[in-house]
Amino acid sequence: MSQEIEHFYSRNRNYPNAQVPLTSIEQDFYTEQSRQNDKQNFNKHKENTRLERMHKTDLSILYVLSLD
Repeated sequence: MSQEIEHFYSRNRNYPNAQVPLTSIEQDFYTEQSRQNDKQNFNKHKENTRLERMHKTDLSILYVLSLD
């Protein structure tokens, strides 16, 4: 496995713009990386939605209180 990793880095140093098919370890890495990115984006979106909802609720409460 470490030989594959070493090959990957040395290949990229020698041919930085080469369009060579990915090795199995590279495919696994990019697949896992994109899964992690998707999960992170989903969680970020969920958190932003929650904060927006809280903000709207706070504004509604302030509006109702201002009517008194």
